[in-house]
Amino acid sequence: CWRTMERTLYVQSSWKMPTAKIILSPTKLIHSFGEPIWYPNPESSGYLLFEDNNLDLIMLTEPHSTTFSRGPNKDDEYYQEQRTRLKKHRREPKYPSADEFWSTDVPRTFYIY
Repeated sequence: CWRTMERTLYVQSSWKMPTAKIILSPTKLIHSFGEPIWYPNPESSGYLLFEDNNLDLIMLTEPHSTTFSRGPNKDDEYYQEQRTRLKKHRREPKYPSADEFWSTDVPRTFYIY
């Protein structure tokens, strides 16, 4: 499997179920395969395309994990208030910007289409 940039793969919507989920570090992914391609759809901040020996395309993309797809974060007071009155599983998370996401070393979930 190798990286390709000549062909494109169109995913109609994020409602399409991914073939698989994989957990990877974005910085290690960029170090190994280069910068992601900017996604022209506001569902993701970037994707990587790969091609296998059968010329099948494989897309690796981040699923709605940045402020690009989720909108800007609210004030810090909002998150502080949630921390005091809501249980952990009910709290709304604070999302990173696209640059922060792709420069983090923390393993994140990616979708494979």
